[in-house]
Amino acid sequence: ASPTFSFPDNDSDVDTTYTISLRVTSIDGCIDSIADSVIVYSRPLAIFSIDTGTCGATSITPDNSTDTGSAFGHDYLWTLSPNTGVVLDDTLYEPSIYMPLNTTNAAINYTVILTSTSLEGCIGRDTQTIVVYPKPLADFSFSLADSCSPDTAFFNNSSNPYNSETIGSMSFVWDFGSTIQNPNKLYTNTGVVDSLYSVQLISETIHGCRDTITDTVTIHPDARADFSPAYTSGCAPLTLDSTLINVTQYPDANDTYTWTILDSDSATVLSTFSGTGFTDYTISADADTVYVRLITSNNYGCKNDTLIQRFTTIQDPVADFTLSDTTGCGNTQITLTDASNPTGLALLWDFGDGDTSTANNPSHLFTNTSNTQDSSYSITLIVTAGTGCSDTIIKSITINPIPKAIFSLSSAATCAPDTLTSTNTTVYKGSSFTSLWSASHNSVGITTNTSASPTFSFPDNDSEVDTTYTISLHVTSVDGCIDSITDSVIVYSRPLAIFSIDTGTCGAASITPDNSTDTGSAFGHDY
Repeated sequence: ASPTFSFPDNDSDVDTTYTISLRVTSIDGCIDSIADSVIVYSRPLAIFSIDTGTCGATSITPDNSTDTGSAFGHDYLWTLSPNTGVVLDDTLYEPSIYMPLNTTNAAINYTVILTSTSLEGCIGRDTQTIVVYPKPLADFSFSLADSCSPDTAFFNNSSNPYNSETIGSMSFVWDFGSTIQNPNKLYTNTGVVDSLYSVQLISETIHGCRDTITDTVTIHPDARADFSPAYTSGCAPLTLDSTLINVTQYPDANDTYTWTILDSDSATVLSTFSGTGFTDYTISADADTVYVRLITSNNYGCKNDTLIQRFTTIQDPVADFTLSDTTGCGNTQITLTDASNPTGLALLWDFGDGDTSTANNPSHLFTNTSNTQDSSYSITLIVTAGTGCSDTIIKSITINPIPKAIFSLSSAATCAPDTLTSTNTTVYKGSSFTSLWSASHNSVGITTNTSASPTFSFPDNDSEVDTTYTISLHVTSVDGCIDSITDSVIVYSRPLAIFSIDTGTCGAASITPDNSTDTGSAFGHDY
């Protein structure tokens, strides 16, 4: 009485109208019939294509061929399973579908379903599968013999494609140009710091999935011995110190600095020490030679380095001179004669009294104004050769004091005959001196002419003419320095008293003497 009707599938894009007829017959055989129509809409023909394999972390846009005539205005719904990490606008005609990175060890199959719904509510579906392959692991290690230049790095590729695939299925690109699985590479270092080489490996699976790893190969420098002396030859004494040696430090290349100072035979060790500082060493003699050797090394075992530098001292001049005398009395002119070797040197004399000279053989007046003390002078001669080397010599002279002769007599004038005493007050050095007295007339008597203070006897004189005597004193110091002084004494003539008188008389008579004294009437004597 009420059957079910099944209409066939239709995705022809053309709707179909079906006529359903009902004919009924009564029990009496009477018949009636009726017809009605049913429209069966064509469902959408959902069709799309899409990349079926990817490495993830990328967006895929499907190629939707549904409704190519653009006449239906269907709705669309895109679904993916599983959908973790999947990003899309699921109602777009052709959405961009972001497929997440596969960080597992196996491929993940994603089912992609497109559901298309017509305006009449008819539904069409299409299903595709996307395989997201796992991201491979790029990895390697390397070995070096000693990491010193030159050294070959042997690379061990331990990349993993995952997905139950073998490393042999992969392809590789090394940034130094190799594509083999386990290459080797020679590295060098010609500098004084570590050379850092970046090594990049790109590992790719057969599905085109890639991973990249970068590591660094360090090649250490060989040790470097380097010092740059300001000069290598100089005047003795020549001191080798840190300032002169001027060592250059290379912290990345050198860990130890070993110094050795060798004698002129380059074999005998004079000194040895270590460190970046230089221990002072003095070449005392002129025309001498030493060798300074520096050996540097580092803790990596790289090649040591050695630098040897020769240092010499120049033949120094020898200063010398002679003096015309080494002692003198009072103000003394001394001649200095250069005897330095070699000749032709620049001379500088210092006389020790503030005066200087550059003459070859100067004469100089050395003074002593004292009567009791020596004056000593240090004479310095500095000679300088054209090389700049010099020598100095010092000699001393002593200028002894001249004594000051001083004396006095007991009287500066007296009547003849008379005896006068002397007082010697000479000023002199030391504890003694010698005296020598003399008089201008031999008639003057001197008790002892070498005594300090003798007595002088002057002869009788009645000549009516006064006599002036000169007394001289010469004194000699203990150093032989001499001074003299003179003084005068007036010895007056005594009157010549003469008279005559009668030598006999009878008394009771006056007698007048005949006085002949002062006949010249020039004396005015008393009587």
